[in-house]
Amino acid sequence: AVVSTQSTGVKASAIAGTPYSNSEANYVFGVVTCVAGFVSIPTGSVLSKFIERYTRKADALINAIGMLVTSVALYIAVAIAPYNIWVFWVFGMVTQLSAFIGWAPNTAIILYTVPPQMRSLASAVNILFSHLFGDALSPTIQGKLSDQIKEAFRNFDISISETVALEYSFFLSCFVCLLGAVFYFAAAECVIVDRINASETIVSRRPTMARSPAPSQFNASGFLKDEYEPANRPLLSDDSQENNDQ
Repeated sequence: AVVSTQSTGVKASAIAGTPYSNSEANYVFGVVTCVAGFVSIPTGSVLSKFIERYTRKADALINAIGMLVTSVALYIAVAIAPYNIWVFWVFGMVTQLSAFIGWAPNTAIILYTVPPQMRSLASAVNILFSHLFGDALSPTIQGKLSDQIKEAFRNFDISISETVALEYSFFLSCFVCLLGAVFYFAAAECVIVDRINASETIVSRRPTMARSPAPSQFNASGFLKDEYEPANRPLLSDDSQENNDQ
């Protein structure tokens, strides 16, 4: 997705007539991505704590709304890029802010809906699939789709550039983000029950308390109680008892 976005940024800068070269456009996009990451990830954590005062669905709702905003902002950014590069950068920033804001809440969902003995596996699977379908496969899928779009236009005797075909293929990401928002809204309806079930699993797996052992025959100092603490020794000596009576 990053490769495709960079290509779209390069194409947009060229069409809109801005003085960006390919390397400069990629550099600006990298800066926008870094700033969005530094700002949105801690913001998502703070926002989760604030909204959780009112609803325990906070983490799922933040992800759902974030994906929804990402879908809309990405569509606007890609559509406006050939006409105004500055608006493209603004909506590109909004796209990444809304996409990254759910990282911390999403990790929290994984941790409190999974029993402790499976949390490391759940986190590993989450990281694996996010990179597998994100960094690894999405640029290839985007490029293949771009080639298919260009070929489809050629069948109708319409010639489009590679960058325009890439722009059209990028609308697939808008649909994927919208689909993610739907799934997160669905998750918000069951995340509370899943959280309770995970807590009950933790309680049910705790070892039962063993029967209390017989009282020790040693005192706190390690001496035999019979030698230094006879069971029949009165709490007060006879002299102390007489003084109290007087």
